[in-house]
Amino acid sequence: MKKQDLVRALSEHSGETQAVCGRVLDALTPVATGALIRGQSVGLSGLGKITLTRLQARTFTPPGGEPVDVPARPAVRFRPAQALKDVLNRDDAPREVLA
Repeated sequence: MKKQDLVRALSEHSGETQAVCGRVLDALTPVATGALIRGQSVGLSGLGKITLTRLQARTFTPPGGEPVDVPARPAVRFRPAQALKDVLNRDDAPREVLA
């Protein structure tokens, strides 16, 4: 689903105009990014939780190559909500989409 498709779907489900839904969606990125930078998680009820974690430094040796040091770095994690898992794991879920 592309951004315009999401804006259209949000508009249809909420009754708001596409312009309003587009502005809300545009505002989501800087708001969520700011929360993650401040050490907060971003919870989207029924969808999941976005958190920031730190990956430890490690050494990787590619096949037949020299070891490469990979520095520690931040990483974004998404944990799906149980409600989303339940819907996707139902027997009547559209499997052609999930394949």
